[in-house]
Amino acid sequence: MNQDELTSFLLQTGARDLLEYLELPEHFSVGELDDALARRRRWCQGQQGNPKHRDHARWFIRNTGGIRHQLTVGLPAYRQGRAQQRRQVALVFLTQFRETLADVLDEPEVARVAALYEERLGLIAPEPVLVSVQVEVDPTLVPDLTELDELYASSTG
Repeated sequence: MNQDELTSFLLQTGARDLLEYLELPEHFSVGELDDALARRRRWCQGQQGNPKHRDHARWFIRNTGGIRHQLTVGLPAYRQGRAQQRRQVALVFLTQFRETLADVLDEPEVARVAALYEERLGLIAPEPVLVSVQVEVDPTLVPDLTELDELYASSTG
């Protein structure tokens, strides 16, 4: 069972992660895990003939041992990986959300609303970095703009 298969499985089930799928609390005992795995496996065995649940039921039955391993021995790595995935998805959402808001709100209001979502998503969005670069330009390459300034002044005046 690799991470892509697990992600695909969770998307099929609509669960946010394995803990939600197994209806386990954030902190659980191995006994609670074994009970939840047995309960879900029984349900999946009964759903193999149901076209709606067949694929994910069969996947779960095949991967019950791997799921148990991941939620016992590999739990810290699993939690870290899922947290990183959720953060990446949330950052993509927040970036697109800010771009959409910028079309209808002014910048201070965009920043205020985005900050609320950052808080709800448990994120601190990266602050934009302004970079100042000093460039030396050959003065002979810079056009004389006085004629344009005079033309602009005469057209507006």
